[in-house]
Amino acid sequence: MTKRLFLTWALALFAWVLQAQNSVNTVRYRVTYSVSTDQYTVWVIPNYNTPNANNPLSNELGATAQVTLKVPASFVIQSITDVNGIWEKDPLKLGPAQQSFFVGQGLDETRSYYVIGKSASETNYGAFTSGTPIPV
Repeated sequence: MTKRLFLTWALALFAWVLQAQNSVNTVRYRVTYSVSTDQYTVWVIPNYNTPNANNPLSNELGATAQVTLKVPASFVIQSITDVNGIWEKDPLKLGPAQQSFFVGQGLDETRSYYVIGKSASETNYGAFTSGTPIPV
């Protein structure tokens, strides 16, 4: 196979993979705070219903997920409780106040970012109704 033919084939495959990864089934996230329990909750908000063409089951199943929270640099997560899925209990905290290599990079030094990942185990989130939040 010539280099030119290989390059053309590789670019076509790359374009097909990128196109194949697009989905109209997207989600947004919301964070709420309860004064009575002194707890924050992260919610996933789907823009689609189940069942649908991509998911013929009445429940939405998901493997991995990740949530990044922008917080004041002094904010400390004290514990994480799983609602749906199994989530990291000791999340990574990033920012100028934690890692010196972020200093001088244009980041707000009064803010940090918690990166909280979900285990790769499949989670049944239940039925999705467009616009209806589901706690994670």
